[in-house]
Amino acid sequence: LIKKFNINIDKVYSAPSLSLKIFIKKFNNDKIKFRHNFLLDKFIRKAYFGGRCEIYGNPKPNEYIYHFDFPGMYGLTMLQKFPYGKYKIHSNVTKIDKPGFYTIDFYSNMNLPILPHHRLLDKKLMFTNGHITGTFWFEEIHLFIENGGTIKKIIHFVEFEKYDFIFKDFIEYFEEIRKKGSEYKTFSKLIVNSLYGRLGMDFIDSHSFFISKEKFKEFENSVDIINYIEINDFVLLECAINDKLKKKINLGGQTTKTNIAIAAAITSKARIKLYHAQKSVIKNNGRLLYSDTDSIIAAYDKDVSNEYHGE
Repeated sequence: LIKKFNINIDKVYSAPSLSLKIFIKKFNNDKIKFRHNFLLDKFIRKAYFGGRCEIYGNPKPNEYIYHFDFPGMYGLTMLQKFPYGKYKIHSNVTKIDKPGFYTIDFYSNMNLPILPHHRLLDKKLMFTNGHITGTFWFEEIHLFIENGGTIKKIIHFVEFEKYDFIFKDFIEYFEEIRKKGSEYKTFSKLIVNSLYGRLGMDFIDSHSFFISKEKFKEFENSVDIINYIEINDFVLLECAINDKLKKKINLGGQTTKTNIAIAAAITSKARIKLYHAQKSVIKNNGRLLYSDTDSIIAAYDKDVSNEYHGE
C-alpha cells in the first residue's frame, strides 16, 4: 500500500508523518502550505480543542442502555469545507458571518454547554457555563447562538483567503481501500485519523542526537542542553534548536509541517456533529450518560433498538 505512493518508508517514523506525506505528495491539489507560522499559531492554537469526553450520569434500575457510534467521525468531518491560503486578522468586527476563527467574550447558561475551554490548572478540556473568553471556529459559535448562547463582544477575527473541499479525494480514496476489510480497513482508518492530529502538531523546539562520550565536553560548552542520557560509550543529547546548535551540527532544514487552522476546524466540526447527536438522543427521550469524541452512551425507559435517531 505504501509503495503505491512512492514514499521512502525509511524516512517515516510515525503514522501521522506517513499520512501527511501521502496527502502532500498525492492529494494536495490546492497547493496548501504546511509551514509553522508563529503569529497564526498564537491566534488559532487557542481554538484547537480535542473531542468531547464527559460523564453526565449513571444508569438507573430497569433502564435500557445503548451505545451509539459514528463510523469514521473524522473521515466524515473532513469531507466538509476548510480554510486555507493567506490570512488577515481583523479587530473591528461587528458580526460573525464569514468563515474563520473569532475570539469572543460570551455568556453561557444551558443544560448542555457548547463552547469548550482549557482549565488553567491542568489544561483539561471543559464544557462549562458562565462568562468566558475564548477563540472558536465560526460554525461552533453559530451552534452556540442557535441554542441560546449570548455573545458579549467580538475581540478579533482571523479570515482566510480560501474555503473549500480540500480532503474530498483523499477521504474517498481511502474509503475505497477501507471497503476491502481486514488490514486494508485498519490501514485506511489509521491514515485518515492520523492526519488532523499531525496538522495540529506544535512547533518542535528541541533536537535529539547521539555523540560519543569523548565529544560530550565539546558540546556541553557550546550548545544549550535540555537533557542527556549516557548509553554505553555514547551520550544521547536533547538540545534547544537555536543558532548555537545550527553552527554545531547540520539539522537538515528541520521544520515542523503544520496547519493549525485546518486541524482546529476539523476538531470543531467533529464536536458539532457529536452535539447534534446528543441533542437527538435527548429529543427521543434518552438520557445522556457519557460521550467520547465520536460516541454516546445513553439510557432509555424503553427498548428503542429499531428506532431511527438523528442522522
